[in-house]
Amino acid sequence: MIELVVVGARGRLGSLVVVEAQKRASEFAVRAQIGRSDSLADALRDLVRDLQRVVVVDVSTASAAAANAASCAMARAAYVIGTTGLAADALTALDDAAASVPVLHAANFSVSAHVAGKLVADAAA
Repeated sequence: MIELVVVGARGRLGSLVVVEAQKRASEFAVRAQIGRSDSLADALRDLVRDLQRVVVVDVSTASAAAANAASCAMARAAYVIGTTGLAADALTALDDAAASVPVLHAANFSVSAHVAGKLVADAAA
């Protein structure tokens, strides 16, 4: 079973991630739902003592990405981020985290955004 920590869990996409994970309870367990006033570092510190496979799914804000990536690296938790508009320092933090934990960055999790991108690329070719 994959243990999930959802950052931005009270937003539109975050709440959808939580609902979809709960529908697949045999595969995923949502162990923490992190909002603006919550500490990812504290949640991970408490969780990783007891859990083996922790994956953080971050659909929060670009301004939080660098700190969240660092928290994941420190806790040895895999990091999946679907936040747009990351600054250079956040991208550097993702690269730094990727040296010690799996990191997946998709600027947009929306299927329609990926379809539109493909259509634009095809049209430009």
